[in-house]
Amino acid sequence: MMNTFRAAVLVLIQIVVLVSTCHSANFEVYDATFYKNKPSLAPYGLQDIDLKYAVKFWNYREKRVNPNIPKIIEVSRGLDTDKILVVDIEDWDVSQKGLSGERAIRKYTAVARTIRQTNPQLKFGFYSVLPIRDYWRALGSRGLKEKIRWQHENKRLHGISQYVDYVFPSLYTFDGNVKRWVTYAKENIREARQYKKPVLVFLWPQFHDSTKLKGEYLPKDFWRTQLETAFQYADGVVIWGGHGQVWDESAAWWQETVRFIETINHEN
Repeated sequence: MMNTFRAAVLVLIQIVVLVSTCHSANFEVYDATFYKNKPSLAPYGLQDIDLKYAVKFWNYREKRVNPNIPKIIEVSRGLDTDKILVVDIEDWDVSQKGLSGERAIRKYTAVARTIRQTNPQLKFGFYSVLPIRDYWRALGSRGLKEKIRWQHENKRLHGISQYVDYVFPSLYTFDGNVKRWVTYAKENIREARQYKKPVLVFLWPQFHDSTKLKGEYLPKDFWRTQLETAFQYADGVVIWGGHGQVWDESAAWWQETVRFIETINHEN
């Protein structure tokens, strides 16, 4: 009973810390979209970011069971230090219990350490590794015990965080419940803060591919809420998406993004 009480108090303290966090004065919006015929978005205030998928760090058709250290060194040497690098490796599950989880953590740590040693001036981080993306446990829908377990799993990742410069939580949309998404986002950002690195959240203006709403764009008000939530609690946002789609200047999500950037520039 006492342990449950202490756990509840800890959660309340963490929530207070998050609520008291002000948005960064240097909030930035980054473009990681893949739309065809997309113009430069720099005039609108978006910055480029270098997103590298796992395939770049292994040889062709090589199984990604373990890090390919020579390949990582080769790739890291040629990376542009003027751009922030996002490493998107999703092959190892750091949430697993016991030795399996520890091995996954060691693999990500090896990748991060190799990049840091090879190109010390490069600023980088991992997509959706710090913290572990877990929609339902972040919401507490599976009970306080499971939420606390998720938090403990995230604490195990400090060995990875010591080598990175940024944390990139993934805050994609799995249903149309705005209030629930905001809670999910705040909980993930709160967890990300423990690594003491700038937090740049990934947002996607469409519903996630794993949902019944796959392919649909978010209502513009929902998208604006996501941008404003990121502005309030994070240090920046990375907008992702657009695979196989043609750029549409008049798209509701884009027009809302432009208005959002104009607003925050005015506030700053």
